[in-house]
Amino acid sequence: MIPNDTQELSGNEHECSLCETTFNKAGMRFCPTYNQLVSTSCCNPDVRCEDQCREDATLSAQALSFFKRYFSVGNLHPLSTSIAQSLLLTLLLTGISATILVLIYWQIPMTTPELKSVFTATLFKIFFFLLIIIGVVSWLFTLARFSNRLTLNELRAQTKALATEVAAHERTARAYQLAKEEAESANKAKSRYLAGLSHELITPLNVLLGYAQLLSSDGRMPKHAKEPLHTMKRNGEYLSDLIEGVLEVSKIEAGRLSVHREDFQLRPLLEQLVAMFQQQAISKGLTLSYHFPTHLPHFVSGDKQRLRQILINLISNAVKFTQRGSVSFSVRYRNEVGHFVIEDTGPGIDEKDQEVVFHPFERVSDSNTAVSGTGLGLTISRALAELMGGDISLTSTPGQGSSFSVSLMLPRLTDNNRVPVDKDNNVTGYEGPRKTVVTIDDEADQRQLMHDILTPLGFRVITANDASEGIAMLEQHPIDLILLDLKMPKISGWQAAKMIRQLGSKVPIIIVSANVRELDMEDNAQQYHNDYLTKPFVINNLIDKLGHWLNIEWIKHDDESHVQSTIENAQNKPLVGKNQYQALKSIAEIGYLSGFSAKLEDISDHYYMPMETQKTLKQLASQIQFAKVVEKLDEHINRL
Repeated sequence: MIPNDTQELSGNEHECSLCETTFNKAGMRFCPTYNQLVSTSCCNPDVRCEDQCREDATLSAQALSFFKRYFSVGNLHPLSTSIAQSLLLTLLLTGISATILVLIYWQIPMTTPELKSVFTATLFKIFFFLLIIIGVVSWLFTLARFSNRLTLNELRAQTKALATEVAAHERTARAYQLAKEEAESANKAKSRYLAGLSHELITPLNVLLGYAQLLSSDGRMPKHAKEPLHTMKRNGEYLSDLIEGVLEVSKIEAGRLSVHREDFQLRPLLEQLVAMFQQQAISKGLTLSYHFPTHLPHFVSGDKQRLRQILINLISNAVKFTQRGSVSFSVRYRNEVGHFVIEDTGPGIDEKDQEVVFHPFERVSDSNTAVSGTGLGLTISRALAELMGGDISLTSTPGQGSSFSVSLMLPRLTDNNRVPVDKDNNVTGYEGPRKTVVTIDDEADQRQLMHDILTPLGFRVITANDASEGIAMLEQHPIDLILLDLKMPKISGWQAAKMIRQLGSKVPIIIVSANVRELDMEDNAQQYHNDYLTKPFVINNLIDKLGHWLNIEWIKHDDESHVQSTIENAQNKPLVGKNQYQALKSIAEIGYLSGFSAKLEDISDHYYMPMETQKTLKQLASQIQFAKVVEKLDEHINRL
């Protein structure tokens, strides 16, 4: 290989780009074909090489250089044709053959003229015979060489084109990799932004929903103010679900969906979902019916937030896309598996589109139906159901409606020490010595909310605005339970929990944060806390967890003294009569649940109705058993 003076090497040792072996500087050359350093031992010119590093060293190049000294380029051109080359080769071989025959003639002794004549004739015959053979062989050799050169040139051209294409693909691959890395970086930045934004949104939303729950459960609030509070609470919960949905999309893209199992009450969750969409259904003139069997377990184990999100997406779609008729929500529980079925009388979905609706941002085209939404609800629901080991199935008939069925494993819990909290949040205190709770949160509004929730129940609430202050409180006061936020300056919630455990404290720690799902995978942090509560939380869930970890028995305001007081107040009202029962019956006969509930509440406010009668009618109506409601009302009417 001829050294390339234009590529100057630096350093003493270099790696060959072909064999990847290290050589010293003297054994390395720059190859213009590979455009990289190669060792002299790896220099093996091939069809791709074309002797680019030694263009003047080939035989043809040397011959051309020699003839250029005596002939012009114009005279040399005819000699480069295949016929001229064949003739030249024939003449060369003929001359060599003639010389050999002449030498043979001179070496043979000629004793007689006759012998000389015969031998001369024989040599001439041999010469002409060789001349024919030499001519044919020269022509075939010239043709083979010419064909070989054409083939070689074509092969070199194809190899060069292939090398060019490979180089282009390499550039494209590098550009793709760069774009991929930039997209991944942008996606990570988006995920971090969404996670931070969700915390900033959910934190104040938790305060709003918390006080809405407190005010709506306050018996001193006038009746005309409770409905706006319920509306505010319902819309706040819907906003919270929208925020959670946006976060789920980024988690699906990143493949970071995870299951967070907990123990929760199933029936209150289902009733909350019905209440959330009841008003929306009524405003559209729809009937939202539901059936929850009495044998449903009080507590199950599963991902409450994921289950809630799946059912919200399905019920919301059913209500949004149904213009007339009804939406039904039924639940079956068997062999530790919960089956949730949402049926509607909407436009239905063609069989060819039943898989499309589960794709992100896809909708079935329908010019008669214009609804809001992102087109991600069913995508998220299927991903969450599969993540939880369940499944979503769809059956639909165009023009008649659709039925979505969700099946999930929800093991029944038989913890007898865990008493379900009343859904009406009628807890007023607890029995036993006063308990002290420390709430550690850098947001003053969050600390005040916890204080306002727990103080009326009889707890002593100590607040700390950071982890250091909270740990100091733990050392100064006998603490029964800690409510700990995660996202705090200087020392995070996980670090604080670890420090508390390192101090030897076994005080129950309940994490209260909007970022539990994002951070619970870090540093095996689950070993430092006992339970968690996701913002925005339901006060009943907080009370339930406090009762479980503090092992306390709650006092409710519907005890005997409260009931007796209610009866005494009711005796000042006129006794309910046949007209009132008849009005209730008229509403029950058409199956108008919300109207029946409103009428029953209005009658109980102005007339005295036995508590047992009210309770029976409410229970039957909530189970959509209006036939039995009518029977009960007929019994009361016949008695009057």
